Amino acid sequence: MSLKSWPPYVVALLSFLVINTVVGIGIGALLLWLDGDPTLAMKERIAQLPELATTPKALVLSVALTGGSFIGITMALTARGSRHASPTLVRRLCLFPFDAREAFAASLGVLGTSMVLDTIVQVSGLGGQGTLGAIHAALVQLPEHLLIAAALVVGVFPGIGEELFFRGYMMRRMQASDGVMIAWIGSSVMFGIFHFDPVHTPTSALIGAYLGWMVLRTGSLWIGVVAHTANNFVATVSVGRDFADEMAPVLILIGLAAAASAVWYVRERRKAHAPFAW
Repeated sequence: MSLKSWPPYVVALLSFLVINTVVGIGIGALLLWLDGDPTLAMKERIAQLPELATTPKALVLSVALTGGSFIGITMALTARGSRHASPTLVRRLCLFPFDAREAFAASLGVLGTSMVLDTIVQVSGLGGQGTLGAIHAALVQLPEHLLIAAALVVGVFPGIGEELFFRGYMMRRMQASDGVMIAWIGSSVMFGIFHFDPVHTPTSALIGAYLGWMVLRTGSLWIGVVAHTANNFVATVSVGRDFADEMAPVLILIGLAAAASAVWYVRERRKAHAPFAW
């Protein structure tokens, strides 16, 4: 199978490198400025960074910088070569008006999908490992009012930035040259790879596939932005609220029902405009 759209993959990988470098340097500088001990020599202050990087402040700053970097890169890539940036961005990124009912359905569906995946991860004993474990450990330190504030940052910045890049720039570019199916699968896989974690990568790829389906069916990237933001917000405010393993089958059934119902609802409403045969 020949991929005519290989440049988006290269751009994605280069973007990952740039974003990780920018975020790493930016977070390090901010943490040294905000929390570093000014009485220590610079070498000793830098040695504090691994400890400072595990704090809730570091997590929130990292999410905000990453989301902002994705927004900036996507805007630059999409508006390149155009004299009329606003109409070009709307058309190229599929930022068309959306139906609030479909956005609500997509949000419930993504939350259901996340519930299924998170339940499987937890009962498998993998919940405390990798990136997800580090995020959980950082967020449980926050009091309730600060957790809500962190949830807004964790919801909004990735919800906008990651959707613009993966379901906006990448999926639209690939769709134009290789068709819907390759664009859908390819952008979802790259979304998972970006999270670069043995546990987080496969679950993120599946959530990305669900979001991608919704965006393609509805014809508006805003559906993905709303659903992604809602999912991250709920996941953040519910951190630390674990369940008994005996509840796992019930939670999986509820999640599957929510995900399937949302797909059915959007599919029925968008039959005449569906890029998929299913």
